[in-house]
Amino acid sequence: MALAPIPTIPCWQLIPDGPTIHGTDPTGRLRFATQDFDTVLQSLGDATPEWERVAVCAGAWLGIHPATIPVARRLWAYVCSPFAAPTAAQQQQHRIWAQQLARLAWSHGFWPIVPHLYAPQFLDDTDPAERTLGLAWGVQQLAQCSLVYVLAVPPSPGMQAELAALTPDHVVCHVPLDALPPLPASCAQHATSLAM
Repeated sequence: MALAPIPTIPCWQLIPDGPTIHGTDPTGRLRFATQDFDTVLQSLGDATPEWERVAVCAGAWLGIHPATIPVARRLWAYVCSPFAAPTAAQQQQHRIWAQQLARLAWSHGFWPIVPHLYAPQFLDDTDPAERTLGLAWGVQQLAQCSLVYVLAVPPSPGMQAELAALTPDHVVCHVPLDALPPLPASCAQHATSLAM
């Protein structure tokens, strides 16, 4: 199983391992490890207050979008990945990872929120005061999201601040690098033009 940053507060965590998804509850107990959506539902049971949200998130990983959640009610998903980097090439790679995570969230049926792709378009990430404001704005967006996609890399300081802002209402989905989808050519070209 891929190593992933551990949230600082108890919450549901979904960790993909190839075609299997592991789900741990806020106490850290493994509730399911399966490739089968029906097993997820049976493991959760209607008695779990957050069962629907967890089931939707797990089902998305398993390629299933339960009919009980219409497209008009897509949940918001927050993308947590590194942005700042010591070199332009590394920052470009971080930008692409964020785009790929957003693409994955979209393909799973969620509306992705990626503040670190948007805020640097009008805030100076090299100015500590503006970076602090940008991070604070991102944490506000995080509070509106049901699901958090966390890239399974050592967490950057910005990621650590986001992970510290999680609540028990969040479902955290750890995404290994090898699970990132390719970007359409137009997205990759746009990322390259932003870096110039």
